[in-house]
Amino acid sequence: MEDNKLLAIRNGLQFATQNGIEVDVIECDALRAAQGINLFSTFAADASIILDIKSLMTCANCGTCQFILRLGNRVAHELAVFAFSIPSNCYWIDCIPTFISSHVVTDMI
Repeated sequence: MEDNKLLAIRNGLQFATQNGIEVDVIECDALRAAQGINLFSTFAADASIILDIKSLMTCANCGTCQFILRLGNRVAHELAVFAFSIPSNCYWIDCIPTFISSHVVTDMI
């Protein structure tokens, strides 16, 4: 399965629960990762990570994990690429970073 995607989902859910953010749904552009979360098996190679995700989903009041095409997940993809290009953490509150604003507008249409 796609360990990096699962780790990113787990880290995002950890951030959300630590900051009191409720998550309605997880959108993931990795089909096998989404299926692994939704069809959990204790015999899966990534069972411990998926178990963490399932527990964090409960804490964040998250109902489901859905597969979405990369095109529909462009904002998350661009944010991830940006995160790997800088040496420290960045946070935006009540504003949209300019490098993703066009993708946000497209998602809202």
